[in-house]
Amino acid sequence: MRTKKMAKFFKWSLYVLLALVLFCFQNAPVRIGLFQNVLFLLPFAVAFSCYEGIIPSLVMSAVCGLFWDYSAQREFGFCALMLCIICVCVNLVMKYFARPVFVSTFACACAAALVFVVLDFFFFFVLKGYENVGALFVENCVERFFKTAVFSAAMVYVVKKIYDLSPNRAKFDFD
Repeated sequence: MRTKKMAKFFKWSLYVLLALVLFCFQNAPVRIGLFQNVLFLLPFAVAFSCYEGIIPSLVMSAVCGLFWDYSAQREFGFCALMLCIICVCVNLVMKYFARPVFVSTFACACAAALVFVVLDFFFFFVLKGYENVGALFVENCVERFFKTAVFSAAMVYVVKKIYDLSPNRAKFDFD
């Protein structure tokens, strides 16, 4: 029983540490061109919600969203709310319609990145009345989506490896 608790503590510690590292990457002032417009916390939160339960995924997506709101210096709570809604929907899709294997989790992360990029563009550029928003969409949002989709493959793999650290309980084990 003690090893199961230690494994669970280690797993959750790795999740929190990974979220903090991704938050630091998102706030880093010096960036490599390949990682410049990547949404680091989105694939992590979506992959986490594919493998964990609905309440832990809601809490982790809210924390990642608040990290993201802090780093983006925009309206506080927008990213947290959107990430919570997206992650709960992904969790329900994985629970009732798909199995959490690499391909389906990667597809959910790419779909979530597309939804988030489009909603972010709509709320922050279209509704505020910026000029020439079509060119801005092509320049900024398409690149951000593709870089996030590529990064999400690595993030799904890492989250799956962390999830595999959880203690597997027998069907009739009641301790």
